[in-house]
Amino acid sequence: GDNVVVASGAKVLGSFKVGANSKIGAGSVVLKEVPPNSTVVGIPGQVVWHNGKKVNGMSCGTIDLEHDNLPDPVAEMMNCMQRNMIKLEERVKQLEGEMNKNDTKSL
Repeated sequence: GDNVVVASGAKVLGSFKVGANSKIGAGSVVLKEVPPNSTVVGIPGQVVWHNGKKVNGMSCGTIDLEHDNLPDPVAEMMNCMQRNMIKLEERVKQLEGEMNKNDTKSL
């Protein structure tokens, strides 16, 4: 298609169409047709943005032709893990507080 960006090291393997205005992330391996107005990343390549909307819950915002703005699933997972750790630490503090209350009551 027209206005397609294939980033450094990306591979399109096969005889199929890459839709107009689509982007393929660096190092991605695309094995099937890419719909128009899509962003594909990964091995195998997966559509993560289509018509300006995220697909498969990756991230929010808009992506343009700047390659440094492609979704970063590793960073998103790390952020998710950090949020979960904070919740767990808060829960541990709460439970420790409850244990301390119970210990002082039994004295």
